[in-house]
Amino acid sequence: MNKRRILAMILTICIITASVSMTFAAETGAVTDVIAKAQALNKLGMLAGDGKGNYSLESNLKRSEAATFIVKLMGKSKEVADKSSQYINTGFDDIKTTDWFSAYVGFCKENDVISGIGNNKFGPNSNVTEKAFLTMTMKALGYTSDDFNWNSVYQKAYDIGLVTGNDYNGKTQDNVNYTRAEVVNIMYTALTLKVKDSDNTLLKQLVNEGKLEPKVVADSGLSDDKLPVEISKVSVQSSQWIKIELNEPIKQLKDTDISVYENLKWTALSAKIISQTDKEIRIKTDAQKAGIEYVIKISNLLDEDNNYVKEIKSKFIGFENKAVKSDLFKISKIEQVSASDIAIYFTHPININAEQPDCYSILKSDETLIEGNKNNISVKVMDGKSDAVILRVKNFTFSQDVEYTVKIKGSLISSYGTYLGQESGDQMNFIAKSIASESFKLVGLVPLNTKSIQLDFNKPINKVTAEQVFSYYITELTIGTPVQIIKATTTSNTYGTDCAVVLTIAGNFDIKKAYGLMINSVSDATKQNKIEEQSYSFNPTDKAISDMKIASIAPIDLNSVSISFDRKLNPKTAEDITNYSVLCLNNTSYNISPVKAVYSSESPNTVKLYFSYNKPMTAGYMYKVRILNTLQDYTGTALTAPLEYTYIANNALKTKPEIIKAAFIAKDTIKITLNKDIALDVPNILTSNYYIQMIGDDNANKMPLAITYIDTNTIVLRFDKIDFSKQFYLKYNEIKDITGETYSGDQVNTAIVIGE
Repeated sequence: MNKRRILAMILTICIITASVSMTFAAETGAVTDVIAKAQALNKLGMLAGDGKGNYSLESNLKRSEAATFIVKLMGKSKEVADKSSQYINTGFDDIKTTDWFSAYVGFCKENDVISGIGNNKFGPNSNVTEKAFLTMTMKALGYTSDDFNWNSVYQKAYDIGLVTGNDYNGKTQDNVNYTRAEVVNIMYTALTLKVKDSDNTLLKQLVNEGKLEPKVVADSGLSDDKLPVEISKVSVQSSQWIKIELNEPIKQLKDTDISVYENLKWTALSAKIISQTDKEIRIKTDAQKAGIEYVIKISNLLDEDNNYVKEIKSKFIGFENKAVKSDLFKISKIEQVSASDIAIYFTHPININAEQPDCYSILKSDETLIEGNKNNISVKVMDGKSDAVILRVKNFTFSQDVEYTVKIKGSLISSYGTYLGQESGDQMNFIAKSIASESFKLVGLVPLNTKSIQLDFNKPINKVTAEQVFSYYITELTIGTPVQIIKATTTSNTYGTDCAVVLTIAGNFDIKKAYGLMINSVSDATKQNKIEEQSYSFNPTDKAISDMKIASIAPIDLNSVSISFDRKLNPKTAEDITNYSVLCLNNTSYNISPVKAVYSSESPNTVKLYFSYNKPMTAGYMYKVRILNTLQDYTGTALTAPLEYTYIANNALKTKPEIIKAAFIAKDTIKITLNKDIALDVPNILTSNYYIQMIGDDNANKMPLAITYIDTNTIVLRFDKIDFSKQFYLKYNEIKDITGETYSGDQVNTAIVIGE
């Protein structure tokens, strides 16, 4: 045999082998597809195998078996079983009432699903043909003999999508060698088709009628859910409260359907459903750890169309109690104070303009629960706070674990002159806690020294009444001699800020005597509760008054220093510039005095001294600050002797005040924040000193209508309405710092940002 013949034989064998392999692969793929469909029907209880995955797909189906298949496809198996005595009498001569399939055939005959083969016979052991099975299947889909006849079976099946392939279009010749595999394909397809005159598929109809469990359908892989349920948003509202929003409505869940656990650690939190609407679930959990990532899992979901979803998950971060921060006037946070009181904080400072009850209302589940008027609500600016009010609801207590909404109208105006939510108002939710209604009371009376006592209250007090010396009356108990009170100062204790008041007397307490205290009238910060005409007694201490000391001095630049003390200061004496003088130790003839002393309640132990711009300190020189004994601490106790402290001036030159930020805080208002303290003086307080200029158009200038000097670092400018679609620079002519030095603004262009 020559080489050419050998090569030809090898090539022929390869081609044949490849052809066989390709044919086998194609057939295997088709069989695998049918097997998958058979397995799906098996899970639905419509097809039984031998338990080993064998469904005899290559064999034919008897007509008696076809009747049972169709009954199961229609979801009528239970009805046939329950009424078997009715259906076993089929009327066919070749079916006995004792035949296992008689009731199935009887049901199908009674419901015009099947007919006999003639001569009053059914032919139960004959193989079902394709046209016969298609007829039964279309009857299961709600079609009747009026919709097709024996000659148009294929055409109708083709038209409704039960069969595919152009060879069915117009076909009439029956297929008498119809296999179980082909039956499986038809049953599987039928489940996905709409029932006649219905928007539901046969599968969906069976689920809606309760003939199939949604979970079973989902497990079979036959679900036709085009919009699976998903978690669209998780809102963490408190350390124990979570709101879950879904993309579509679902049916009621059980507590056991929801689990919450730390991501990757599986440390579970208990979860309880508090409320559920169609697309929203509110749950309460164990206390979450702030900043920790959690997973929330919801199992066994059913949507409105009875589509089953085994589980869905989403992640969230454990609650962190952060207030809203914004340049705009908004609600910052809400804190429950008592069973009937809440503290509402804002992003802008407020004043008595915020005490209008008709601006506020309380909602529950988006329905107004308490209408804002003086009969239902009282509102007071929180004592000691410039950005908060206390709202009290009258004749009402908040229920534990219930979510409420505070809604405030856009007519509420801030100290900056801005309207809440740019006149649209704002609202915020809070979850009510169980807070025992504890009465406002004095919980402690502590002698501090021979001149002062501290009164401790269990709640923040109203500074206006608490700091009036006439609110108290002290007597020596033996003979009732009155003791003059010269100072009443609020301070903090373990109950919180402004929960205590220090009383200082003109002379000294006699430690050998007992004293009585009468509180004439002191109210809490809400101005809703009072202590009136209550008597207490105490024995003074012999503890000597300790003088206030300087803790440190930090030079800021060559024109300013910061002095910190070991206790809080009396604001009035702290800002009295006559209490301070500075001597240069390197040049004793060079003395400087501050032109301004600045005290802030945010740093109550500290005062900043500013020296004239034309009389600075010299870098590296040593200076001695002298503080007169007229300086008082927060109790009103003055120094027994002047204080002195030595420091070295640094080499930091005094810098020009610069605008850190210029932002629109409303559609007609700009807030200017500066890095240095500026003077409450012209030109800073003149409207003619400022203007805005449209970027790209030097001639498009606009001057403010009004100006408000808020503090040494903040100015607010009010304009008429401004087009936010344009960009602007803020410009000024001059700026005067707190030392009195004036700086030109000729070259200063500050881009104005839209408030966030």
